[in-house]
Amino acid sequence: MNHEEGEDDNNNSITKNNHLLKCKLVDTYGIQASQETERSTDDTLSIYSRFIRLQTQIDPDVEELKSAQDILEKIKLVTEKQNKYGDASLFSRTWVPKSKKKNTGSSNDEIMDENNALTIMQFNTLAEGLSVGPGIKTPFDSPRSKASSSTSSSSSSSNKNSKKIYGGFTSVKHPEECLLFQKRKWRLLDVILNSLPDENQDITASSSSSLDALGPDIIAMEEVDRFHGFFEPTLEKFGYRGLFVPKFVSPCINLGWYSDGNALFFKRDAFKLISLRQDSYSGFNQVYMIATLLHKKTGKQIVVAVTHLKASSSIALDDVRRSQALELLQVVEEEVSKVIKYHSHGVDDHTTTTTTNSVMPSQHNGVSAASANTNNNKNNNNIPVFLLGDFNADPDDPCTTEDGIPLSSSPSKDSSLPCCLADLPSDSFFLSWKSSYDLEDKEGNNNSIYTTWKRRGDYVAKRVIDYILYGEGVKCTHTLSIPSEDEIGENLLPSLRHPSDHISIAAKFLI
Repeated sequence: MNHEEGEDDNNNSITKNNHLLKCKLVDTYGIQASQETERSTDDTLSIYSRFIRLQTQIDPDVEELKSAQDILEKIKLVTEKQNKYGDASLFSRTWVPKSKKKNTGSSNDEIMDENNALTIMQFNTLAEGLSVGPGIKTPFDSPRSKASSSTSSSSSSSNKNSKKIYGGFTSVKHPEECLLFQKRKWRLLDVILNSLPDENQDITASSSSSLDALGPDIIAMEEVDRFHGFFEPTLEKFGYRGLFVPKFVSPCINLGWYSDGNALFFKRDAFKLISLRQDSYSGFNQVYMIATLLHKKTGKQIVVAVTHLKASSSIALDDVRRSQALELLQVVEEEVSKVIKYHSHGVDDHTTTTTTNSVMPSQHNGVSAASANTNNNKNNNNIPVFLLGDFNADPDDPCTTEDGIPLSSSPSKDSSLPCCLADLPSDSFFLSWKSSYDLEDKEGNNNSIYTTWKRRGDYVAKRVIDYILYGEGVKCTHTLSIPSEDEIGENLLPSLRHPSDHISIAAKFLI
């Protein structure tokens, strides 16, 4: 369902559409918000099939910053304050060339110039609502707490559940500093703009002409619950356009916070949005988005999908993740087919944005995509396709079918793929897909690679669950190095040096 136009501008506006209720709100911090709710069809009390709550007002501390340079100064100020508690510098990271012995994806041996190059980052940013500390005032009452007789009568609540304090990251040093979102959000931005080696410099010294060059060309992000208030308005000043799809019923809602979801950012001077498709998986809250972008330098159209699959480990949830992955592959193939149809017949049937769930509020830059100037489109049917996200599945997980039968082999012949993509049909469009990261390092040690490494109580998780996957017509040339065990330290992630429990990963490609 699309966001309805013509809604009243006052804060108490309410729109009803059958079971769907839309309204405008003001949170306990005085920030404007919007909300969509829809009861599930089984009429069970307090159960929603849709409960989406989004911030619609830019954060006051962002609104007062008028330029990209102001934002960089703010990042520097926050980092300097955190340095008083320990080393708050970002991890030193380098570009690691892909092994020439491995097939990196492209069968084309011709020399490609920099016009074909692009850089992609994947980053689960750790939602504010899943990492807050004790005594922090929540923006809203929790739907669960409202129904509970033991809930305080206060109009705002505090997170007092010890299992949920700081998201369970109780071993993190100085969590009040590194997990307080009013500071952590600036460090997340720091990672995005300043962790790539080509830009590994004092960013506050950059000239205004070079600020648009900071950061990767494309960014995929998960667990984003401050898109409209923070990430979109700040990254816009560095030349990005942002897209966002919220979860239908985010776990953050039950804790009194905003909905989290997936975001995709791309450089405006490098890409033009051709189409956007987004929805939730059948019967689940997890969501995906698929954007078709025109790469302006080459005239090629590329397809980029972003997702966050079901979390938690069990045989049943292995099956859920596999079902979600297969559903996503089917939708991606449909979008690729549209691009191929255009190239084959000159018919562009997807030059306007398609949304199959509400993405309220409307994007600052508009949701509709303009038609591409296709006269210079040089692409053939070998469409570059990228699949980015947190799959919550390791390459070596014991994934099973719903009957408990292990999925032990993968026709893709790439053990770096998430296990939920194992054993694809022999005629699958995605059979030759690859992961940008190899599981083994240069010494052949396969235990040094991870994308999340964290401790909650006595439980330690060191896993590869975040991926940058790519298909035919693409060559991966470099990947961003992963911090060593010595760099991470015994308290693991998140930390003063890295503001999320997931490491940002990135790769360089030729298309």
